[in-house]
Amino acid sequence: MIKNIGKIDGIIRVIVGLVLIYFGGIQNISVLSVIMMVVGVILVITAITGSCMVYKLLGISTNKKELTAPIMQQPQQQTQEKI
Repeated sequence: MIKNIGKIDGIIRVIVGLVLIYFGGIQNISVLSVIMMVVGVILVITAITGSCMVYKLLGISTNKKELTAPIMQQPQQQTQEKI
């Protein structure tokens, strides 16, 4: 899996995910509380793995190592000049 989540993005995901899990868990069981907990778990899992499928589909990466990776270059055709 290609890691497309950067350090700051991962920290934010963990914090928001844990808050959603907490607030979803302290409420009476309802559709909203279950949705909050599921979204929270997804955010924490994506932060731990460092990979987000939505980012992959949209071609987004907040991982600086990914952004600064050298682009593979096509071999250039050499032209020979006749003297």
